[in-house]
Amino acid sequence: MKDRRSFILNSLCAASGMILSTFGKNTWAQNNVVRFGITSQRPATITKERWTEIGSYLSSNMNCKVEIVPIPIAHVYQHIAENSVDFVLANPNETMLLKYKQHAKILASLNGQHGPLFGGVIVVRKGGEIKKIEDLNQKAVVALGQQSAGGYLFQVHLMAEKGLYPHRQYGVVMADTQDEALHILKSGKVSAAFIRSGVLESMTIEGNIQPDEYAVLAERKDTTFPLQHSTELYPEHYVLALPHVSKELEGNFKNALLKLSPSDVAAQKANIKGFIEPLSIASLENVMKPLKVAPFDQQNQASKKQTASTILLD
Repeated sequence: MKDRRSFILNSLCAASGMILSTFGKNTWAQNNVVRFGITSQRPATITKERWTEIGSYLSSNMNCKVEIVPIPIAHVYQHIAENSVDFVLANPNETMLLKYKQHAKILASLNGQHGPLFGGVIVVRKGGEIKKIEDLNQKAVVALGQQSAGGYLFQVHLMAEKGLYPHRQYGVVMADTQDEALHILKSGKVSAAFIRSGVLESMTIEGNIQPDEYAVLAERKDTTFPLQHSTELYPEHYVLALPHVSKELEGNFKNALLKLSPSDVAAQKANIKGFIEPLSIASLENVMKPLKVAPFDQQNQASKKQTASTILLD
């Protein structure tokens, strides 16, 4: 019986070289599919609609079923712990955690419609009293928490350079999605919202917000990056393979990703150009290490409560 089951499993997606892990259960072994987790700060329905064609493209190129699994930011590590996905499209700080804590392997960088970089945006109500970053002293902001790079960490890093630290010089209200963050800002409960670049433009096109409702603090102009942003630009999301995935499957999955062309229907539906070889993570480490954000929160653990630099995100 065991030999027959092994034969069936090894036959599934044979072109992808799938081999049952000795040390853990692969989700494809459970469901006869490869599960590609897409972490998102937008509602799951929007994520599913945007990325389903990518799943179809990968299925066609790998001769096996690839299922798209939307994952809310707050539930990423639950999915990882349960081995409920095989590959993940993760934001920068999730990538760091998965790489250093879970030993996941970085396969590729996302090449967005405006390139492989993105930034954070500090949004305020247009016509309000907040005109510059320093005006947020003793105010409250809404954000997605330290698990979000473009929806929290990049802005925290920028504001720290101005001498403003969360939970000290300004309060933080948490939202589940960037859509919710903007709605909380509109309600007047907070003075600013931290969101990633591109969300303002997307929600305006979708008709969910009006362009004259919001303004961007410390807006930067970049001829190579047209989206509104307040922070520096950093590498986009990465695709990672989880440790239980075989080398053969890693290679085939990566090859399929890199073959995706901007002219492919899947790329156009996802509003991306495709995927490229992984970009350096050095600039991300330069943001996360001074803030002592996981996985860089173990240094000087004994003095964590005594040093200002280590309580930025407490």
